[in-house]
Amino acid sequence: MSHLVVRITSTVVSMMLVAALAACHTGTRSSSDSTVTSEKFPGPWGPQMQEMIDDFSSEFASQAFADGIVSEQELTEAKKIDQECYSAAGLNASWDIYGRVTIGGANMTSNEPPSAKCSFADGGVMVMYYQMLLNPRNEDEVELRAACLVKAGIAKAGYTGADLLRDYEARSVPWKPDDEKARNCVDDPLGIVNSKTTQ
Repeated sequence: MSHLVVRITSTVVSMMLVAALAACHTGTRSSSDSTVTSEKFPGPWGPQMQEMIDDFSSEFASQAFADGIVSEQELTEAKKIDQECYSAAGLNASWDIYGRVTIGGANMTSNEPPSAKCSFADGGVMVMYYQMLLNPRNEDEVELRAACLVKAGIAKAGYTGADLLRDYEARSVPWKPDDEKARNCVDDPLGIVNSKTTQ
């Protein structure tokens, strides 16, 4: 049995995010759909909150989502729930400023890693907190990234989300792997988290 060390780097996660967004972008949701609210949970992220409840039933999450936002206190409680799950599975976990988790310390004995369950032990409250933090109005994330790349001078004027998806699929994105500005555009296209860390 091998020692599990899961480390999600910024570059890998950035590409995973673009890939995931590519799948979403080809669906029926348009940027204007972000203003549609859930019948149960208010705000632009209401439908996604409902999806979390449907997929990961949790009384804690239902209460946290009731007002359409996730507070700092609720984030702390959610992190404690997830941490306790990891600890019970013999894992230790820490999170970066974007909510990405680093896990270590367990031997894998099943096809489903304990980390898969523990990531949503809180009902998805942590996930929603960071999604809402990075994109408060639930706008089209691919378009936000493309606009950021243009603003940063990495892509030419007129570069769109469709262009970004095309370049990703062709493995010819207009930046080098170590380009910090590009990485910031993928991680935090509105500059919300980065602005807080530099204050």
